[in-house]
Amino acid sequence: MKVPLLSIIIPAYNAALSIPRITSAILAETFTDFELIIVDDGSKDATLSVVRGIAAKDKRVVVRSQRNGGPSSARNTGLKKARGTYVQFYDADDTITPGALKKVIDAATHGHSDIVVSGHRILIQAEKKAATVVSAKSFAEISPELTNIEGADLAPYALRSIGNDGRLYNLWNKLFRADIIREHNLTFREDLRFGEDLVFGLQYLRYARSLSLIPDITYEYLSNSATSVFGASSLVPEYREVNDQELAAFAGEDRSQELDDLFHWVRWRWLLSYWSAIAGSSLPRKEKLRLVSSIPSAKYVVAKSSRHIGKKKLGIERTLKLLLSSPRAALAFATLFAQAKRSLIKIKLLKRRLR
Repeated sequence: MKVPLLSIIIPAYNAALSIPRITSAILAETFTDFELIIVDDGSKDATLSVVRGIAAKDKRVVVRSQRNGGPSSARNTGLKKARGTYVQFYDADDTITPGALKKVIDAATHGHSDIVVSGHRILIQAEKKAATVVSAKSFAEISPELTNIEGADLAPYALRSIGNDGRLYNLWNKLFRADIIREHNLTFREDLRFGEDLVFGLQYLRYARSLSLIPDITYEYLSNSATSVFGASSLVPEYREVNDQELAAFAGEDRSQELDDLFHWVRWRWLLSYWSAIAGSSLPRKEKLRLVSSIPSAKYVVAKSSRHIGKKKLGIERTLKLLLSSPRAALAFATLFAQAKRSLIKIKLLKRRLR
């Protein structure tokens, strides 16, 4: 069989009603040199039957079935079967925009990039019937400027991006080189239920030498609610610690002052995110205070100057440093921060509805 240029991997769990949408979009693309690997992760509905029906009509579709092990396990199964030069990960509930595959492949091949990051659109579910999304409204678009990052500039860019925006967090807006994944035996951590996408990305970026950003919106991510709270997995300290360890490994031990300041800023940003997750949870107040109190303050370092992170971030670091010594104050601050953020999102949603 001819080796495809691109392998697309989609984990599917109870996605019988949603997966035809994204597979139809992929199979309708003008770029055709790909294999579509769908891994049914022990679904309890008709997912396996649906995807086998899709595969019967198009030889580019490969179906694998396994006992339920979670999306990381399903992606690892897909990686074992992938034959392409490049690898793209998508989710069964979302979809791609017309021409998406050609845009990211062209960016990778023409720019000789180890990883391509494209734009994406966040859709908020507006109406749903029988588990099928009837309509959705655009909430936000993330469209990075056309940029090529190479060599020594890659690590500072990655840390700055992780600390400032979400474009490096997700899998589905990235195209990876399969040879880097295979050479370094990169896989998804199946013991993680939070941040596993980012952990894989950080491990990959340790070996990447070039990164291309393209402004094209290639992916549409469907969210149930822009104001939904974090899942229970985000509250598990052990998962957070693994993410922190991978961040430290990526930043390296012998790092410049710039890398050090950016590394610690990400830690502060994640601390505030963790506090917000705790504050927004349904846990009893006593348990919330216990989680906030369990955070080791020694590893959180305030930058000596604003040179590499800016005055605003330095001010945030100093504020959070003071709050670290008072769990009650930290929890109160995080509660107000989360409420303010949700209010801003609701205002943005209202403005879009009125257009």
